[in-house]
Amino acid sequence: MSLDDKAERGAYPKPLLAGSQGFVGRAKSRWHLYRPPVRNWHFWVVQGLVLFIAGVHSTLEFFQEVWYPAYLPFDPLHSYLLSFIPVTLLFIPVVYAALNFGFAAAVATAVWCTILTIPNVIMHQGVERVREAGQLGIVDATAFFVGQRVEQEMYARRTA
Repeated sequence: MSLDDKAERGAYPKPLLAGSQGFVGRAKSRWHLYRPPVRNWHFWVVQGLVLFIAGVHSTLEFFQEVWYPAYLPFDPLHSYLLSFIPVTLLFIPVVYAALNFGFAAAVATAVWCTILTIPNVIMHQGVERVREAGQLGIVDATAFFVGQRVEQEMYARRTA
């Protein structure tokens, strides 16, 4: 009985990828699955939308903290609502990236959202800091779960 016959019957484990260079070959093939589509210009439009939303959020935070008493004609409740809306708007590019590009783009977009919003989290204190961090956590979790589900659907379509 040859070694190949024993491997087919389960006596010896088969290599994961036939003709691979071991660990490095498997790592390269798996890395390709988790690389965002950086060559697609639509992906960069989504990242620009994230940058725009984060800029609007930072601007509203700046007006709320610095110029609120003299220039903003509404009460503090409305200013908190205005600072809440842009973080909620980050769901739009994250879910769009997940639905159109898959898991890798959704996670990359969520990481970009987190990086751009971290200064606002640091700027706040107390409960507001927890609120900002909680919103970012929900955006990141949404990217992970929606991206994962979309990736499963894309795989199912490819194999059907």
